[in-house]
Amino acid sequence: MLLLHRSDNASYRDEPYSAKAEYYRGQNLLAASLHPMTHKRNPAFSRFLKQHDLASLMRPYPKDFDDKAILTRQDLYRRLCEIIWNPARLGFTIPETRRIPGPAHRARTHYGVDIPQLMAAGLLKAGDTLIAIHRGTEHQAIVLDDGRIKLAGGEPFTSLSSAAAYARRTKSANGWDFWQLQTRRERRPLKELRDELIRGER
Repeated sequence: MLLLHRSDNASYRDEPYSAKAEYYRGQNLLAASLHPMTHKRNPAFSRFLKQHDLASLMRPYPKDFDDKAILTRQDLYRRLCEIIWNPARLGFTIPETRRIPGPAHRARTHYGVDIPQLMAAGLLKAGDTLIAIHRGTEHQAIVLDDGRIKLAGGEPFTSLSSAAAYARRTKSANGWDFWQLQTRRERRPLKELRDELIRGER
């Protein structure tokens, strides 16, 4: 999950994470962000986090780096890729197209639908509440303006599945099956909204 020089990485060997975090502070900013001191008196870095709403993803882990941290860091890397290779920033114009799934096959089905597409079709909007119940515990999330999902605990995710995995405390999960849209009258599974978009009803 880090970019380090081979010799530096080898020198850390099997030391505990808390000791490695001190070494990471002297590395590139991506690695150094794991140390809390990197986030203090660093105005340029603070502006970058605020500008791209990354504070909750690019946060320090001074002592432990557990499964939750791995999932959060995974979403950070995905978000950084979206920023770096944003077509608009690179001067490209992407035509609006609707991706339709191909014929059924044994491989895992890819529907080609995401939250921003549901929002563009009017099936979801910023501020909508998503609900899920897992093992008797109810989880809530809010749809953000940019299509990300923010859990009640403050975690923003770029995909339904990563948000579901975080809530379930598992490595993976099917977000379409997990989340439901809470309306005044009912709860609608998001897979129903996805299928509605695919069928061209919106």
